[in-house]
Amino acid sequence: MGNLHDVMQTDPWRARRGAAIEIRSGFEPELAHATLPRYVHFTTAGRAIGRSRLATERAFVIIQPGGKWGYDEAFRTWFREHAHLLHDACFYIADEYAAYLEEYRIRTGEFSMQTIAHEDAHLGLHLSEHRREHLAFALDLLDEFVGDTWFSGAEPDSLHARAVAVLIEHASERWSTWFQAALLRGDGGDREGAIPLFERAHALAPAAEQPQIEIKQLENLTELDPDRALAFGRSRLARWVEASARADRWLNPIAPGIERVAELERTRGEPTVAATSWMDAVRTSQRTLAPRLYAIARLRAVEGRVAEAIDWLRVATLLDPALAVAAVDCGDFARLPGPALLRVLDLARDLDA
Repeated sequence: MGNLHDVMQTDPWRARRGAAIEIRSGFEPELAHATLPRYVHFTTAGRAIGRSRLATERAFVIIQPGGKWGYDEAFRTWFREHAHLLHDACFYIADEYAAYLEEYRIRTGEFSMQTIAHEDAHLGLHLSEHRREHLAFALDLLDEFVGDTWFSGAEPDSLHARAVAVLIEHASERWSTWFQAALLRGDGGDREGAIPLFERAHALAPAAEQPQIEIKQLENLTELDPDRALAFGRSRLARWVEASARADRWLNPIAPGIERVAELERTRGEPTVAATSWMDAVRTSQRTLAPRLYAIARLRAVEGRVAEAIDWLRVATLLDPALAVAAVDCGDFARLPGPALLRVLDLARDLDA
């Protein structure tokens, strides 16, 4: 299906997504009617005056990021043939998975392309090592990269670990640097060593960012010592509920932390408190609502509150019928009376059919 490509520019201006190369004066008409390669288009600049936008004489060739194909030999041939019409510029193209990195330059009317690395590269790393005048831009690119990557790769020579190392060296004042360092340390198995890194991130972070640090620290502590994790979660739960109520109800990053505290209470603490926490998670977030209601149903069944368990299970299975299949094999529902369990079984059979 093809991999997505990033296009980033460093000269004469910096851009994280896409590149704009100015056309030399007098050549605008020629390029305005030229056949352009894929992901390349012609545009004129505008100047905003109040609410009005006035056209200017400056024109640009724009290179769009995010394409899967087209940054190929035909692309390079077009720039080679038209470089004499363009001002000096430097931009880079990278592949999202193979992580190769290519440098494209136009200098005094001449085009050149150099492959910086065939794999496991990142523009932020390249700039931090070889173009120190762009160090601030490099750090922003690396910060965004490690923050957006859902898998870290804890090996010291991994792309993620190398990026975090550069941030520690050059951006130690950023809370996000230590947050990513903590996640990396925990993913590598040193969960105890991650704790002081989480704490350092927490000390540097603004108040609005602190709950997400705490929630990840709770996740780390749960693997390390569940009782310690429960005490940590209890001490912060009220703040998390308040912050979760202000967060987006669908893309809520805080509700999973409340859920984790509830699960710790259910298994190692007070079931009644767990029920309250599950309700707080449901009240403040609609993401994965059905599994949350299902969890409350399980908890009510274990507590022997059968009627409530049936009510919660009925709503949960209406939202997500597949949960009926899970309920059939769940020992927590052993207290349900026959008719209620049969309704779940019937729904499961319908799904199998």
